[in-house]
Amino acid sequence: LKAGSRVYPLSKLGGVPVIQNMTSNNAVITYNIKNVAEVNYIFSFVSSETGMFTEDSDLVVVDILVKNISKKTNVYSLRGVFDTIFGENTISHFSTSNMNSINSEVLFNSMYVDRWIKSSDGINSIKFLLDGETITHPSSVVVANRDILKVDSWLPKIVPGRGFNSLFLINDSAVGVTWGNYKVASGQ
Repeated sequence: LKAGSRVYPLSKLGGVPVIQNMTSNNAVITYNIKNVAEVNYIFSFVSSETGMFTEDSDLVVVDILVKNISKKTNVYSLRGVFDTIFGENTISHFSTSNMNSINSEVLFNSMYVDRWIKSSDGINSIKFLLDGETITHPSSVVVANRDILKVDSWLPKIVPGRGFNSLFLINDSAVGVTWGNYKVASGQ
């Protein structure tokens, strides 16, 4: 999370308290940055056929809510790095609605045309739906080596066409999504 110009890593290691709660149809992870923000990751389990929770739910919908708990209006940005594994041992690491195969670093400044990014091993998959009527549009989406995306820099240095290998790992790809610069009033 970025509040104003300060970046807060959302992790216990980063010094941010975390609380997990589970109900019958969702799980919530809450990070509380004292006097700055509360960030809730809400994982809802739904059926791909009905969009509702059922015993055979096969999708996880993730909603991320940022609440300003400071005493003044602040500007917030959120960046998530999602380490994917499904496409790492296949011919294609990722695909989008517009690109059948992505096997090197790509930066998307809009997901209007591509809509989603998918990683699949042919049996299991994860799809990040990043454009639609009820979706907050990200300011950037990047596919790259996981280590490149996990750097402390808010905007990692991307080299279009560079592969997903690092000094220590082969085909270690990830998706980085940044939602940026939303002015949020205190208590909202």
